[in-house]
Amino acid sequence: MQKAIFEIFRAGKHSKGGGIAKNITWTKSHLADLVKFYDETTRPAPLTIGHPKNDEPKLGVVKRLIQYNNSIFAETEVADELIQRIKNNEISGISIAIFGEGHDENPLGTLGNYLKHVGFLERGKQEPAVEGMLDPKISVDIFHYSSNEEIVMFCENDQIPLKEQLDAKISYFQSVLGTDYKTAFNIVIQTH
Repeated sequence: MQKAIFEIFRAGKHSKGGGIAKNITWTKSHLADLVKFYDETTRPAPLTIGHPKNDEPKLGVVKRLIQYNNSIFAETEVADELIQRIKNNEISGISIAIFGEGHDENPLGTLGNYLKHVGFLERGKQEPAVEGMLDPKISVDIFHYSSNEEIVMFCENDQIPLKEQLDAKISYFQSVLGTDYKTAFNIVIQTH
């Protein structure tokens, strides 16, 4: 599996789509709670194609969530199959599924909303409900391969020193958000 960072959600009222996200005006506070409560060891959120009820097939997993202003980014492990579909322009965008407060499968019970999965939407079949998010192809196109084709930047590969991993993530946020180094650094170290 390779690693990538994707923008997965934004604050606001999202009138398209369905589910819990449609019924709420999402604030920065709501986003902060989603980020704070997510724990891969409690209940991992898989990467899927579309919004399958059973979350299958799993084409990756969310390792952690990062909030920046009105956006949530997911640091993920991604299957090669999904990366190829993104590169082939078969994906129109990203949409998330959320367990609402009190949902039977919500690991938080009534304490808050919880990320169920991140759906990669098939071009021509589904369009994202949240408008204006970064195209997932940007994340895939920014991968920088070293001379060893098995090592991908933005990965937590033991062969890449921590400083280089952090620098790669910082460069990613500088590039996609147009931020300065200090701002990008602060985004990356939120939960490191």
